[in-house]
Formats: sequence, C-alpha cells, structure tokens
Amino acid sequence: MAKKFKFRKMYFHCRDGKVIADNVQMTNAYRERKDAEATLGYDDGHKMWDDKTKPIPKRTVEGFYLVHESLFEK
Repeated sequence: MAKKFKFRKMYFHCRDGKVIADNVQMTNAYRERKDAEATLGYDDGHKMWDDKTKPIPKRTVEGFYLVHESLFEK
C-alpha cells in the first residue's frame, strides 16, 4: 500500500518573487502568513543599496506547498 503524504503550505520571504537566490544558502519557513509578514521588515537591506543602476528588490511573503522528496524519486 502506498504511503500517504500531506501537502503542507509554508510561507517564505521572497525577493523579486524568488525564495532562494543564487547567493543564498538558507532561508526561514513560517507556518502562518501573519508570522512571516511580522518579520518581513527586520532585514532592510535596501537602506544600504549601493548600485543605483538596479532597482531595489521587492520583498514579499509568498506561500508554497511542500511535498515529500520521495514523490519525485523513480
């Protein structure tokens, strides 16, 4: 009998719609949107944004469904 898996919705801080950028090794996950939104403003990196030719990254809270990795194994 096949194992039952649950889809879990988690919330992440995103920069320009990306959860993990190329230069990021880890991130925080939140169960509730309100908790993620409450901590969104703590890392205001845009105040020190030096490259004036690029736009300031847009920071949002996005929800994603997580599934167990064994569902993708052959």
